[in-house]
Amino acid sequence: MPQTRTLSTVDPISPATERMLGLSDALFGIAITFLALDFGTEVPKSVAEVNGYLWSNFPGYLAYVFAFLVVGFQWWRHHWVFRFIKQRTDMLLLLNTSLLSFVALMPYGMQVLGQGIGAPICLAFFSGLMFCIGTLLWIIWEYAVRRRLIIPGLEKEVISHMRVQLVIMPGSFLLIMGLAILAEMMGWRHDGLGLLLLLVLLGALASRFFRPHSTGIIEHEIDGGEEAAGTPLERSVLARLRDGARSERLTVFTDGVFAVAFTIMALRLRPPHHALENGGDFMAMVSGNSAALIAYFITFYVLSEQWMRHVRLFDRQVIADTGMLWINLVFLMFIAFMPFATELTAEPGGRTAVLMYLSVLSAATLTQMVMEIYATLDLPPEAIERDDAHRRNRLVRRSAILLILGVTMTLALTMPVPEFGLYALMLFTVLDPICQLLAPLPATE
Repeated sequence: MPQTRTLSTVDPISPATERMLGLSDALFGIAITFLALDFGTEVPKSVAEVNGYLWSNFPGYLAYVFAFLVVGFQWWRHHWVFRFIKQRTDMLLLLNTSLLSFVALMPYGMQVLGQGIGAPICLAFFSGLMFCIGTLLWIIWEYAVRRRLIIPGLEKEVISHMRVQLVIMPGSFLLIMGLAILAEMMGWRHDGLGLLLLLVLLGALASRFFRPHSTGIIEHEIDGGEEAAGTPLERSVLARLRDGARSERLTVFTDGVFAVAFTIMALRLRPPHHALENGGDFMAMVSGNSAALIAYFITFYVLSEQWMRHVRLFDRQVIADTGMLWINLVFLMFIAFMPFATELTAEPGGRTAVLMYLSVLSAATLTQMVMEIYATLDLPPEAIERDDAHRRNRLVRRSAILLILGVTMTLALTMPVPEFGLYALMLFTVLDPICQLLAPLPATE
């Protein structure tokens, strides 16, 4: 008896699109992490220069935040579109790789925008890249609809809703481009970032006027037969999905950002200027990188803990709806910034650099806690862990994490050597045994 297969908007990946989406998620993850790659190319030479350095580069950091969220939004749109596209052709592959070619240019576009936020031509260039990405995504949708690569029987209202939603973003950036080119012709220098944020915000608000009722879960059975209804827990989780999807693509995208961030931290180490000829040369190389190596291993460990908590969270049936996607995106924005913060604590170091490092790490940790809490909202009672021991353990763990972060910030603020705040992060190594001691979990069989 043939086994039933279901084409569903719940599944973000189908066998036909799996490799195409794997490449897309990998490239989006690399490009979005590389947005912060240029920050460490000209670090200050002394501790006294750190404040001035950070302030002078503040427009670039604002551009980074904006570019990260906008590129992440485009990835979410890509994720959203391919919930409905379940087949592929060579032309679809070509259109998708064309889109990715502009995504790969985004780190360069962000550098141009960060160095000339007040220059209209810089704003026009960045907006042009975003316009191309948005337009190609719209073309992909139209092509998939015409070639019937989408889920069979998809309602016309859903197709029209998708079409309108996909046109809003490139339309907003086309308007930005036009205004920027006009400003360039008139010789008018302006706060380009503010204009960009305003118009994109208007575009996002405008999209809400075209939001129909929820499409729910759209499924199409193939190969005959019907699926079993599943357990009550599975049915309740599916009931929450509505316009969300399973989290496979979200976790792959997240893993990619973490992997690139880990690798960038290693790239910050200084290689020797000549071949190592003896043990003395080797020790000199290690000594010259000692501060960077310490910061590297501490950050690698702390980020590994962040990643493991993310893995444990998504081992449960977490739904990648719009809220979860945005919270995860903000979390990744702080993670991608950590290589630069790590380098600044190693060279030149100092109190300001350490406080910035700990602030970014704390922001990432707090965002992850919000993510964990959000994952439990609106779930039915049977989907939430009701065991008192597990609830106490989670409460103790979160309290201990906040306490450790508070200790690190206090040490960085008050100690003559602010780097003690970094070393205090190693308290995370005893987090698990302390939590087990204060709120023991029952042994698993």
